[in-house]
Order: sequence, then structure tokens, then C-alpha cells
Amino acid sequence: MRVFITSLLVTAFFRIAASAGAGFSLDAELRIKKMQADSLQRRADSLENEASHLEERLDDIREGREKREDLKDNIEEAIEDLRDRIDDLKDDIEAANREISDAEEELRDKADDLEENRREALEDIREKREEAIEDIRESLEETKEDSEERRQVGSFILGFEYSYLDVRPFETLVKNTEGRFDFSNSHMLMFGLMGYYNTESNVRVGNGIYAGYKLFESDPYDGTSSDIVFGQPDTADTVITLRAIPAYVGFICEKAFVFDPVNLFAGFMLGGNITTAIVQKEVLTDDIFGDDDEEEGDNIHVFLAPEIAWDVHGGVAFRLAKNMHMGIDGLVRFAYAYQGLRGVGTNRRGTREFFTVNPGVRLRLTFGSAG
Repeated sequence: MRVFITSLLVTAFFRIAASAGAGFSLDAELRIKKMQADSLQRRADSLENEASHLEERLDDIREGREKREDLKDNIEEAIEDLRDRIDDLKDDIEAANREISDAEEELRDKADDLEENRREALEDIREKREEAIEDIRESLEETKEDSEERRQVGSFILGFEYSYLDVRPFETLVKNTEGRFDFSNSHMLMFGLMGYYNTESNVRVGNGIYAGYKLFESDPYDGTSSDIVFGQPDTADTVITLRAIPAYVGFICEKAFVFDPVNLFAGFMLGGNITTAIVQKEVLTDDIFGDDDEEEGDNIHVFLAPEIAWDVHGGVAFRLAKNMHMGIDGLVRFAYAYQGLRGVGTNRRGTREFFTVNPGVRLRLTFGSAG
């Protein structure tokens, strides 16, 4: 747009300069004609003086101071010739004066045209400048609106989290069972969905939900089962399985720093968590077609722990396409179970209140223009 305005100014300048050049040329011609007219006038004055001098001599001759007849004739002829020359010179002066008047009139017309052209050029420049400024203003407003629309958008996130599971509550839950558990492998996968709205200042607010699953098995031990042939108790290999299912839902608040195509973000998630623990005793058998559902219902116990939970997280996202980002962030999730793990439909004792810390790493696939 600046190039456009500059080209308008240059065009107008050349128009004015061209008109001014024509005016200057005409003014120079007028000065030359005036100089010629002044020269003719001086010649006429000189001839007038010469004629006066000859007339004085003629008067002297007539008065008898000069008696020569031929001199008188010569002087009269000279005077007559001089007067003819004076008349011709006067005609030339009148013609020169007329040319000067015509030139002055033409110069005034040219000056008027030049002034009119200058006013038109200035008015044209003013109009073009106003149009250019208006176009720039509209373009800036459109750019601002587009930028605000890009900033004020919602995004949907699919998350995959690999995190550490704090197993201390589960160790307490199964410590009095016959099976012996190995909780050293305490890492788990969680899957989640998030959605947020990105404001003009790149503050993101929304909600998210995550859930995971982790299975622990005890070492096999000798348990008791019924002999289906003789109806007598018999010993069999038995294991206890513990299925941990944490689920987390909360409010998201993040602050993003956009350096397109890179987004840096940090924030927190505040909400609630419910941890489900399913404990089941299973008898091992080599018969894959055997009926092992006879007393299964009596061997399953469910425990629930409602929790207050929150996390802090921060990471980076990269724009893959106009409405798609890939990001990774680290997080630490905290949870407080104010009632501990409590049995559902059972008189089995659970645990007391507990506090857990679960760090992890999360991969985010974002659909939307705000990463």
C-alpha cells in the first residue's frame, strides 16, 4: 500500500512539473519578446533624436546659416527616410507589443491551467490518500478480526498419558490377603479427552476427563477348592488379582504463548477423581474348558475412593496443519481421598484416607486452530 501511495505522489509530481515546465518555457519566451521590444524602443528613441537633430540643422539652413541647396535636399531626403524608418519601427514596436500582450495573455491562461492542474492533482492525491488510508484501515480491521477469530476458538484434544500410579493405597488394601503382590511395575496408560475455549489473550478454559487401567496379580499360593467328584475340599493354586481403575475429571485453565507454529503452554486442572479397586480370588486350572464360574461372585470385592484432585502441567505444541497440533506436556497429579477405599456391598475393610502423587507425560493431539 505504501508503494501505491508513493506511485501516486510521483505521478502527481511529474504532472505538476510538466505543467510548470511549460509555464517556465512560455515565461522565458515572453522575457525575450520584451527584451526585443525594449531594443526596438531604444532604436526608435535614437531615431527620434537623430530626426530632431536633422530638423534643427534644416531650420538652421532655412534661417540662412547654411546656404547650400544640395545640403538642404539631402537633409530633407534623410529626414524623410528617417521618418519612414521611424514609422516602420513604430509598426514593429506595435507588433511586438501585440505579441507581448498575446504572450502575457497566453501566460496567464497557462498559469490558470497550471493552477487548476495543481489543484486537481492535489485533490486527486488527497482522494487517493484517503482511499488508501481507508483500504489500509479496513485491511487492518479484517486482519485484527481474523486474528481475534483465530485466538477466540475452541479446540478438541485427544490425550494419551503415561504416568506413575501411586500404589500405597493398594498395598494397604491387600496387605492382609494370602497372596503376595509385586507392585514394582507401577506405570500405567491413561486415555482422555479435553476441550477448551481460547480467549483473545490466549488464556484457555475448558474441561477434561482421563481414565486408566492397571492389573496386578499376586504370586500363586495353595488355596482350597471343592472336589467336584467326591465333594471334598482340595488344595489348588490360587491367585488374587487387583484391578485399579482411576478416573479423573476436572476444569482446565492454561496460559499459552504463541510463536507460530510453536505454542508454549502451562496451567492446571482442578476437579475430582474416583479410584476403583476390584479384588478377585481366582483358582488356577489347566482345563481351559472347565467351569470356573461356580463361586466367582463370592470372590469379587469392589472398593471405591472418591477424591479431590488437581494437577499442574506445562509443555509445547507444534502446528501440523491449519487446524491440527501435536503437543507433549509433563504433569503432576495430586489426589486426596478423604474417606479412603471403601467396599461396595461388602463388609470387607478398606483403607483410611490417603494422599497420592502421580507424575506423568502426556501426548496431545489437538483438533482446532488453538494448539
